[in-house]
Amino acid sequence: MKRNKDVVAFNIAEDLNAEIRKLFTARMKNLGMTQEEVSKRMGKSRSNVAVLLTQNNIMSLPVIIDFCRALDLDMKMLFNERQPSVSTEVG
Repeated sequence: MKRNKDVVAFNIAEDLNAEIRKLFTARMKNLGMTQEEVSKRMGKSRSNVAVLLTQNNIMSLPVIIDFCRALDLDMKMLFNERQPSVSTEVG
């Protein structure tokens, strides 16, 4: 039984991370930011940022926070079901 719960939790985490990656990518596009610019703001290499945005991985909370800071996002916007497009608006 615990094994099934672990699989379900992992699948939820994968789905959530996929949505977060989409939001980060949309925000970057809206701001006209490149991976290079985001990587500099995050203190990471461009290749690391590219992997985080394109690979099917589960980002840690500190990485999500770094992205939010780099993209001037309030982290609460990532989990606001009522207004999913808000995170792509400038301002």
